[in-house]
Amino acid sequence: MNIVAWMGLNLKRRLHYILVGCAAMLALAGGTLAFSGSIEASTPRFANFARPNFDKAPPPPALDLARRWGLAEIGEFTRLASDEGICREALSAVGVNWVETPAQESEIGCGFESAIGVSGTLASYSVPSTMTCPLAARLYLWEMEVVAPAAEKHLGTTIASIDVMGTFSCRRVAGTAHLSKHSFGEAIDIAGFKTADGRDIPVLRTYRTDSPEGQFLREIRRGACGLFDVTLGPDFNLDHANHFHLDIGGGYACH
Repeated sequence: MNIVAWMGLNLKRRLHYILVGCAAMLALAGGTLAFSGSIEASTPRFANFARPNFDKAPPPPALDLARRWGLAEIGEFTRLASDEGICREALSAVGVNWVETPAQESEIGCGFESAIGVSGTLASYSVPSTMTCPLAARLYLWEMEVVAPAAEKHLGTTIASIDVMGTFSCRRVAGTAHLSKHSFGEAIDIAGFKTADGRDIPVLRTYRTDSPEGQFLREIRRGACGLFDVTLGPDFNLDHANHFHLDIGGGYACH
């Protein structure tokens, strides 16, 4: 209604419109207050308040031993594992207990600047073993991605322990003047396995058998060839008839 029309109305009609408008405004205000009051009554002011946590989650370890590593990534795996700090962090993150081993050096050149003592990686070892951290990391990867799946496939169980013949040892390669990779803590000799259900699987008596245990041993030996620099077993020579030799000393051999 414009101002001219409004002025043309008599006083009685003006009062009527004013009263109707006031009543409408009061009704609207009352409904708003009732609605807000019901919210206040049903929801306490600070009920269920949780302050947002803006802290960032800690980054995963640079070398994640818990994830699957493809063969094409072994070069990157090796690069990361060669960093002692990164390697130790990776082992600790997957629950491997290790202790620092003092540096060693002999007159003929054996020894290491940095190594660790471990009593097992994924499975326990028959004897505590001294080795470089990169070797321990590679053993964990082999157990997780090769040994464990093969045990489930052929044996229907898990591996409880590994029979270790030796890791760090100052000695030469048989028949040569060259120091073995054992002399630097970069090699391990594995004589067999024990399953969670109590079976013993020695390399010497089982490797060539046509049994589930023999199939298991042959499969994990083949799988080791993709993860270690040198993998030697009963197919290589009689000196390795009773164990697998696995090392990360460079070069490549798979027998």
